[in-house]
Amino acid sequence: MATQHRMVGSVRNEPTARSAFPAVPSHAAIRRFMAVTTAFLATACEAATESTASNPNDADVTAPTADGAFGTATDVEHIDTDPAKNDGANSDAVSEDVPLTPVELPPCLAPSFPQLDRYPPGTSLPFEATEGTEVALTLHPDEAPAWAAGPTLILPTTLGPALVHARSVGCDAVATAVTSATIEIADGYASAADVAVAPSDPAIKGWANEVVSVVYGSGVDETWRLPDEALGPAGDDALATLVLGNGGQVTLAFEPPIRDESGPDFAVFENAFLQFYELAFVEVSSDGVHFERFASRYLGTEPVSPYGYHDSTWIGGLAGKHPLGYGTPFDLEWLRSASAVQLKLVDLDAIRYVRIIDIVGDGQTSDSFGAPIYDPTPTFGSGGFDLDAVARLSTAP
Repeated sequence: MATQHRMVGSVRNEPTARSAFPAVPSHAAIRRFMAVTTAFLATACEAATESTASNPNDADVTAPTADGAFGTATDVEHIDTDPAKNDGANSDAVSEDVPLTPVELPPCLAPSFPQLDRYPPGTSLPFEATEGTEVALTLHPDEAPAWAAGPTLILPTTLGPALVHARSVGCDAVATAVTSATIEIADGYASAADVAVAPSDPAIKGWANEVVSVVYGSGVDETWRLPDEALGPAGDDALATLVLGNGGQVTLAFEPPIRDESGPDFAVFENAFLQFYELAFVEVSSDGVHFERFASRYLGTEPVSPYGYHDSTWIGGLAGKHPLGYGTPFDLEWLRSASAVQLKLVDLDAIRYVRIIDIVGDGQTSDSFGAPIYDPTPTFGSGGFDLDAVARLSTAP
């Protein structure tokens, strides 16, 4: 299949700041301003008229008339500059209400938090909101939340399911925006053997069918710059991959688009072997302009050598934790509270673009919780994430 290249920009969406109402002047102040301004123009125009009369070669001096049109200086009606007189004697000329441009306030967004399939016990869960945030955690669906000031929530050490609640307060006089989600508290993340998608999985409904753009990072030879290898079904050839290089990225397109359904909605296939995992961030977009990144968590604490191994249970929300022949699943539901989704910049029922961004795993890149991410570093020749394919698991719209 011929590779198609079409550059697509990326806009990272940050929480929307609330804008204040602009100060609105009183009608009396507006009338005084208009009176003084018009009087100034009248005086200037009279002087200009006298100058024109003494010099017939000069052009007519124009100034705004009472109805807003332009004419000669003699068309300008004189208005007394005394504010007290202007408020009364000239009220007929300036007493009409001045139309005000409506001020559109940003919506009251529900708090957003890095949502994953599970969290280690005792995790400090951060929230983002347009205004003040209150948070709560319950262990049973029918338990009423006990709200406390945010913007973080310390998860309990008890393993099992829990319900996280958060709400924005003070950003809307009518309504309060609330986020509620069921999470799993567990020791580490699912292992590569526990959660994986095989190329023959009947849940797969299609594959990426266009390479929109590739930006290669460092440490990747021309031999491995093979965009077409990222299209179509995943295979079992470790050499048939698109190598991104250290810090490189690729954007793939889907037609029909991916949509949010029950369970994972797409899967990313790498060519890892044993526990040699090269990791990448994953982002999605509906229009190719506004992208939203999946949350991530890395539990390892030590650097990984260029050809070293690390444990897949340390890795949450990142692509590349599965060996060749298996894909890492992603659920669009995890982005439901993201600000770009709430603002309708990203439509989870019409995801047409998936972006894979290689992580330079030297510890200078952080996960969604501020912890450093490590993977084999540095690598050369075929450095960085090796993309085999991306599968669509949802049905066509």
